[in-house]
Amino acid sequence: MPFQPRELFPDRSARDLFGAEIRRHREKADMSLRRLSEVLNYSKSHLARIEAAECLPYDDLPAKLDACFGTDGLFARLYALAKNEPFPGKYRRMIELERQAAIIEQYVSATFPGLLQTP
Repeated sequence: MPFQPRELFPDRSARDLFGAEIRRHREKADMSLRRLSEVLNYSKSHLARIEAAECLPYDDLPAKLDACFGTDGLFARLYALAKNEPFPGKYRRMIELERQAAIIEQYVSATFPGLLQTP
């Protein structure tokens, strides 16, 4: 079964747009994720997570991407937007539901050693 890349949602958040732009420029340059990881000296799995908007890149990655793809500061500008987002896009639905909730209940199981000991 051939590899199926994850679906990206660039309209969901700035982080998603950052990842989608990485993929678009990488595919335009006909580079695999492995080759890009070798060029940028980043791990392939970390780049895949950035591309899928699962994590935010380190501060030095946008400059390396701009140099690699010759994008004249595009990734630096997108990173500035993504860095200022308070929450990743995948949590927006939960935040909206929490805003509408009348009551939020939380159950926690805890053990207190020695609480019910007898002499």
